[in-house]
Amino acid sequence: MLKPISMNPNARCLAPRGFSLVEFMIAITVSLVILAALTSTFVANSRTRTELERSNQQLENGRYALAVLSEDLDLAGYLGGLDVFLATLTNPATKSGPCRTTIQQLLAALPLHIQGYDNVPDADASGAADVNLIDEDADGTPDLGCLPTADVRPNTDILVVRHVSTCLRGATNCPDIAGAAYFQASQCDTEVADISTNNTPFLNSRMSYRLDTVIANLNRTQRDCTTLAQIRRYLVHIYFVANNDRAGDGIPTLKRAELTAVGGAAGFQTVSLANGIENFQVEYGLDCSFAAAPPDPSCNLTGAALVNAFAAGALGDGSPELMTASPGRYDRANHTVPLANCAANANCMQNWLDVTSVKVSVLARNLEPSRDYVDSKIYLLGLKANRNGQCALDANNDGTCEAFNDRYRRHVYQSSMRLMNPAGWREQ
Repeated sequence: MLKPISMNPNARCLAPRGFSLVEFMIAITVSLVILAALTSTFVANSRTRTELERSNQQLENGRYALAVLSEDLDLAGYLGGLDVFLATLTNPATKSGPCRTTIQQLLAALPLHIQGYDNVPDADASGAADVNLIDEDADGTPDLGCLPTADVRPNTDILVVRHVSTCLRGATNCPDIAGAAYFQASQCDTEVADISTNNTPFLNSRMSYRLDTVIANLNRTQRDCTTLAQIRRYLVHIYFVANNDRAGDGIPTLKRAELTAVGGAAGFQTVSLANGIENFQVEYGLDCSFAAAPPDPSCNLTGAALVNAFAAGALGDGSPELMTASPGRYDRANHTVPLANCAANANCMQNWLDVTSVKVSVLARNLEPSRDYVDSKIYLLGLKANRNGQCALDANNDGTCEAFNDRYRRHVYQSSMRLMNPAGWREQ
């Protein structure tokens, strides 16, 4: 028989009790440690993500800069199907100022598919290159007055590319711009070169093409000699590095001054292309023996060596025989010592006309500094006109490359490009 469970009258119910002060303090300490670890991980991941974003932006800017330059250089010298041999373009006597906008000035520079200015200095230590002192055509007006002369970055190159547009006037995405310069190449056999028929608006022109801001003056025809020939915008692009994207922001930027229409007349407008581009250097490949058969001087070859090279087809074929950072100063008689300027070089203009390839070097940097990083590297951007290495930073101008020693990450992008049109003409 089961006995009933007796209750102990002295037994008390176990009442729930809270944390002691010591336990509470231990819990808080452990929580803070975990929180600190999580915060540290979050901050580290955030910094890593930020650095990756900056690096990706730098990569994008550097590659985009090269892509824009490559696309434009592919078209250098393109004149809408014009037969340059039939047209017998009049070669300029001087290195024409690329900012000139009159028809006569544009015509004079038409055969000069590319030109450049090497390492524009900052003699007055103003922080801006001395662009306003450049007057290589000696007409009393600065060659590059259309650039923001107070903002061009010192010791960087300036590159000029000339060609016509790939789209036809009036086509989709190719609007008509009143006052802009337009070009027209004839395909009619009877519209042959004849300087005697020219009038003032077409000074230095030929019957086989027209260049004008007045559309009515573009009267060249197609093969049937009746239908008007295609009309394309004539483009002059001047690439340079500016100290700022927007005034005073301190972001070095690759920019381009473009020939268009300003206020209904031909003029230049400047556009930003890629932020963070800190330096820009160009070397030019010369195909030296095209102007005439031997004994036309050919870069480094003279006498029998020149004759043999020309007879073997090794020259005048569109392939460069040499690279130089300054064709206007390249002395064919002594290629190791560059001349002082283009005016002192009898071969200046021929050298520029002989350019069939370029090598572009672009130094891109992050837009913002990185924590716990010091850029102790030195950067070479090809060769100078004297064949020494082109330093990205040479503060003493003594040929010694120096590190920036700041907190910006940098990278050099380089590309060699063949100028398809000038090189192709020489292969014919």
